[in-house]
Order: sequence, then structure tokens, then C-alpha cells
Amino acid sequence: MTKAVSTTIITCIYSFWARSPLVSDSTFLAKSREFAAQCPAFHLRKVARAVTRVFDDMLQPCGIRATQLHILNSVLLADPPTITHVADNLVMDRTTLTRNLQPLDRLGLLTVAPGEDRRTRVLQVTVEGKQVMAEAFAIMEDAREQMERFIGQATVDGLHEHLAKVLEVARRVSSVLAAGPPRGPTASKPSRGSRVGEAAWAIDGLPGIPSQPHTGAIQRD
Repeated sequence: MTKAVSTTIITCIYSFWARSPLVSDSTFLAKSREFAAQCPAFHLRKVARAVTRVFDDMLQPCGIRATQLHILNSVLLADPPTITHVADNLVMDRTTLTRNLQPLDRLGLLTVAPGEDRRTRVLQVTVEGKQVMAEAFAIMEDAREQMERFIGQATVDGLHEHLAKVLEVARRVSSVLAAGPPRGPTASKPSRGSRVGEAAWAIDGLPGIPSQPHTGAIQRD
């Protein structure tokens, strides 16, 4: 899926193994079930696969998949519409996005052209691409209405709100784990040996997320 979610998976696995000494098979199986039940990355990926599969089937008349529609829409809304900007919006790395752009380019749904900087690539949705998007939007609107009818408007709205918060947290954690803890005499930083501690430090103080006391993994200067 995305770099942010992949980082969450790594953090979950690290936490699981770090706290799991050699135990009996029955205890280890119980731990495995606990991990499967509580790992948010596992459940997010499972739901994403199931929903994407449904939307892919619904979008077959348009000739594109749900992920391709998301890319086209992100290109259309991006300012500036560069590969770097679109990749960041989709929470993808540039290499993965470039690979996913190729079939859309071959289908004539978008163009990839050099920017002012040689290292920059500018994307643009073609007229044909906008026509395909219009057809896909109509299908997706029907799908959204069906979902609202089945699970309720309030549930759909709440889902969007909660997913936005999960995305914000995942982006923050991914950024901090990639950059490492802050430096300086006033910085509150995690233990160098604890990636889980760094993740806890990363989300501490985010809007809507109360600060939690840290023990063990976090060292306060």
C-alpha cells in the first residue's frame, strides 16, 4: 500500500517480536491471534483490498481501475502537477507512481512532459482522460449512495473523519522515523534504540490526540 502504512506495519511487527520471548506453541498462537486482531495496518489493508476490488469491478466499463482513477484525479487537482507533488498527495514514492503512470500514458489519458527543471516531470490529464473520469465519477457516485444507504450517512462521515486522522498520524510517524529524533539541548527525544519510542514521540501533541506519559522507551532531557 503506502510508505506511511508500511511503516506502521514495521512498527507493529517490531513491537510484537520485541515483547515476545520464546514461549510455548499455544501461548505463541494466542499472541499471533492478538496481533491479527489488534494491528491497525492489517485491518486497513484488508478493508482497502476488499473495497478496491469492488470498485475495480464497477469501473470495468470505463476501462480503468480505482487506483488509476485516484491518480488521474490527483493529477487534475495537483498544483503544481508534478510527479513529486502527486506522489506526496497519494502517499506513494516517486518510483511507484512513475510505474503506475505508464499505462495511463499509453492509453492517452494523461501526458508526462519535462518541466522547467530537467529533474521535474509535469503531468496533465488529456481530454480523453477527462471523459473517462466523467464516466467513472458517475459510477462512483452511485457506489457512494449505495454505501450510504447500507451503512448510513453518519457512519460514512465518521469513517472519513477517522481515516483522515489515521492518515495524519501515519504521515507524522513516517516522517519522524525517516528523519530520526530531534537534536539539541531542549529536545525531548526517544531512546536511540527504540523505534516504537520514536513513533510514540512523533504523534505526541498532534491535534485531537492527547499527550501520553511515556515510560521506558522515551527519555526526557
